[in-house]
Amino acid sequence: MPPDDPRDLQIHKLQERVSFLEESNLNYLKTLDVLTACSDFQSDIYRVKESSFVIKAVFGQLRRLIPFATLAMFGIDEDSSFDVTVCEPEPARSAVRKEVEARVQDGTFAWALNQNHPVVVPTISGAETLVLHVLATNSRIRGMFVGIMPGNHLNTEVSTLNALSSILINTAYAVENSELYEMLQEHMQNLELKVQQRTTELEHALVQAEAATAAKSIFLANMSHEIRTPMNGVIGLARLLMDTHLDQVQQDYLGSLSDCAESLLTIINEILDISKVEAGMITLERIVFDLHRFLTRSLQPFILRGQEKGVQVELEMGQGLPQLIEGDQVRIGQVLGNLVGNALKFTHKGTITVSCRLLEHTAGGVLLKFAVADTGIGISPQALDVIFEKFSQADSSTTRLYGGTGLGLSISRSLVELMGGSLGVESRLGEGSVFSFTLQARLPLPGEMPAEDGEEPGITPLSPLRILLVDDVAINQLISLKLIAKTGNHQVDCAANGEEALEQWGQWPYDLIFMDVQMPVMDGLEATRIIRCREKGTGQRVHICAMTANAMKEDVEVCRQAGMDSHISKPVREKELNAVIRKISSEVARDGLQPPGVTAMAPPPPQETGAEPDFDLGDLLARLGGDEALVGFFVTKFVEAVTEHLRLMQEALQQGDHQTCYFKAHTIAGTAANMGATRVRTIAAQMEKMAKAGEMSPLPDLFERLQEAFAAFVAVAAPSQQKDATKMEA
Repeated sequence: MPPDDPRDLQIHKLQERVSFLEESNLNYLKTLDVLTACSDFQSDIYRVKESSFVIKAVFGQLRRLIPFATLAMFGIDEDSSFDVTVCEPEPARSAVRKEVEARVQDGTFAWALNQNHPVVVPTISGAETLVLHVLATNSRIRGMFVGIMPGNHLNTEVSTLNALSSILINTAYAVENSELYEMLQEHMQNLELKVQQRTTELEHALVQAEAATAAKSIFLANMSHEIRTPMNGVIGLARLLMDTHLDQVQQDYLGSLSDCAESLLTIINEILDISKVEAGMITLERIVFDLHRFLTRSLQPFILRGQEKGVQVELEMGQGLPQLIEGDQVRIGQVLGNLVGNALKFTHKGTITVSCRLLEHTAGGVLLKFAVADTGIGISPQALDVIFEKFSQADSSTTRLYGGTGLGLSISRSLVELMGGSLGVESRLGEGSVFSFTLQARLPLPGEMPAEDGEEPGITPLSPLRILLVDDVAINQLISLKLIAKTGNHQVDCAANGEEALEQWGQWPYDLIFMDVQMPVMDGLEATRIIRCREKGTGQRVHICAMTANAMKEDVEVCRQAGMDSHISKPVREKELNAVIRKISSEVARDGLQPPGVTAMAPPPPQETGAEPDFDLGDLLARLGGDEALVGFFVTKFVEAVTEHLRLMQEALQQGDHQTCYFKAHTIAGTAANMGATRVRTIAAQMEKMAKAGEMSPLPDLFERLQEAFAAFVAVAAPSQQKDATKMEA
């Protein structure tokens, strides 16, 4: 076939066309591969801290796309100038910088900054090709890409340059995203740190709050004990004195004393109640009781008080009320008592009406409404908004005129809400008030009957019991002994601490133990646990009644967990003590047991009196209500206690321990005052004053005088123990 055959020419052209297309296809495939690889590398920016790592990787891919001999990236410094940040190869850094400086001078660099595509120009020598491409996003310029190719490549294919532009634009966004991601990570770390710090602070605050709550509970329990202990003496002695022969003036004084003590006890109980409400420690009882009988008996004291004041207190029972309901009659009575007590306090004439209405029947129960309406001074609209808040009263003059803590209504509202009801008030100043509350009460099941109330003291004779009274305070022993003596001809032994109680219990079969809780040597809880442990397997269990100033709900539970059977809080109420004794007495009578008879103690011999007698028997008898049979018992206990106190005081003096001297002198002075040991009290009081001031030098001489005075007391009041006292002095 001739060489110029048209068919050969056509075939040749087709082959060239195919070769071009294949080459183009390979170039496109290579370009796509480079773009994909660059995209993968750009995503790595989020996993590394330095963007230069990815830029160098991009440089490697760009060489596959364009035959660059040198590649560099110019970043922007803080002063807005450009400088090389990445360069490959590194030795070409200065040459690249010169090329760029030249393009800055002729304006090409500035022009390239405003373009969104590559700017291709010859190098300074003209032997190579310089490619400039701005690295920018929509928000800012991030740098300038610089590439140098050997030879003349001014006519580089558009597709290749477009691929280059696409890679660099994506790189710019990737770098920006990297910085934003780093900022976000830093912010998240700071936020996590702050959250962690705040969580730690909150946990610390929670621990502090829980510790404060625990400390508050401990403080309240201790304060309850410390306040109720002397209150027991005040109220108990007042009651005992009122049973003696007194003239009218003395009766009036004692009545006022008793009223003041009861008011103080009410305030103490209110403070404890509001603390228990805040701590969520109040639990409700569910017992069946006669509603009408409960209301009648609850209002009886207020009816009598109203008669004395000239105010009529009435009870109105609505139609359809159930006879028996189930609930916490103690707490219901507390709320009603507060509302009626307030009504009596603020009503000077007229009527107070206490009503109970049936609102509706509910599932298994009833909804009741109690109301207390008075014709008293009323409440202003402004005071109605705060009347149920803690420590709030109508105004400041209310406290001055009528007294009170402002806690009663707050406690009442909390108790009513705890019982599933609500407490409200309607009032007009000068016209009276109506306090009312609703209450959900369950109806008892068929056959459920109210618990029988204990018999009133003195109605039926009690079987004599052998009783152990454990208390470290002599005055408390005195009051309890007198109250116990009122209930019958019981034989009563006393112990001053748990250790003595265990010794006594091991010697005699007691029917009942009245056990104090906080005592020296061994407390009542530990003594009870030991007794219960020793009783195992014997078939015997003595009834142990806690008689303590620890009156909070958790204190009662602690006593029960230790093995105590019942609880009486101080000040001891005669009715509560009678109920315990009556219960045990009935059990003894039922079992046919009789304790040994009562052995009376001989009274001490008379003593001479003087300006400051060694033993003022008349003073002690006055404290004992004239009961000479108790003198020997208390003298014995006093001598035993002071002997030990003197021994410890002597050791403290030898060691220079003025604090122990102070406490022991204080204890001896107080006890001696109650016992009529006048000289002992005077000298001990002097030592107490000196020790408190830290003046130790006069104490040894005073101690010798105290020993002499004590020996003189023993010689007069307890001659049989004089030998032991002499040994102690030696």
